[in-house]
Amino acid sequence: MPFVVAFIPLLFFLFGTLIGTTAGVTAGDVDLVRALECASNAACYAVHPSSIADIDLSKSSGPIVKTSNSPDPHGDTKVGYYNYFVPVLQENLGLNSDFTPKTGSTLREHPDFVFVIYNGTNTWGQSVCRKYRYVGGILQETDLGGVTGSFPQTFSVNEISLDIYAGAGGNRSYTLTKPGSVAVIKGKVKQIGKTTDMTFVRAISEEFKTTKDWGTPNTPFNRL
Repeated sequence: MPFVVAFIPLLFFLFGTLIGTTAGVTAGDVDLVRALECASNAACYAVHPSSIADIDLSKSSGPIVKTSNSPDPHGDTKVGYYNYFVPVLQENLGLNSDFTPKTGSTLREHPDFVFVIYNGTNTWGQSVCRKYRYVGGILQETDLGGVTGSFPQTFSVNEISLDIYAGAGGNRSYTLTKPGSVAVIKGKVKQIGKTTDMTFVRAISEEFKTTKDWGTPNTPFNRL
């Protein structure tokens, strides 16, 4: 009986530790997904003002995301990635300007991610498809080849190499029927009460929404 009495507090301690660890990892995973959603959503609403008037998305042109920092007709030089995606991602994940975690962040180190903006062929001087790949602390910004320039356009996500390509395949595939983005992020999440961490890879796609989409039950995000 004394052994049983002594064992009960230990059992509660182990149970509490397990719950705390699970809750911590789950919260970190949710933070990662939600931050990617918010950042992608913000970037996709950095729309070139001259393209807003063209809401016929069956055309190759239409409301598109700014990728060039050349002044638009309103003098705005902000672009989807640098002025919207990056600051929103950093704010939601608790990151410094160099992507290193601040005190209290759920991440152990800087995340790796790939963000692709697909506008399709357009008359507004913006990239048809622009890819931003931040891996190992190095940013590579390029025009992504292999796209058709029209809609629908399919993209594939490779979780191993952490990259996004035009066309089907990879671990996940996403098809955009309108201008929008595809993104994938990899982050090392802290585990409460443990010295080891858990690494998560999450991906989403986001499409530009017009007034024709408002009030519909469709969610703007397709999650991994």
